[in-house]
Amino acid sequence: MVFPPIRRSKDRGGKEEEHLIIPYAMSDSATSFATVSLDELLAAMV
Repeated sequence: MVFPPIRRSKDRGGKEEEHLIIPYAMSDSATSFATVSLDELLAAMV
């Protein structure tokens, strides 16, 4: 099983946040990345 990368960063208040990085493709020649805060994602799932 391959786990997507997680990026750690600090917000303006100095609190560390983790973001899930999700790569996606719109066509054969156009790709991009979406990021979502893990705290927000987990809160939306509960």
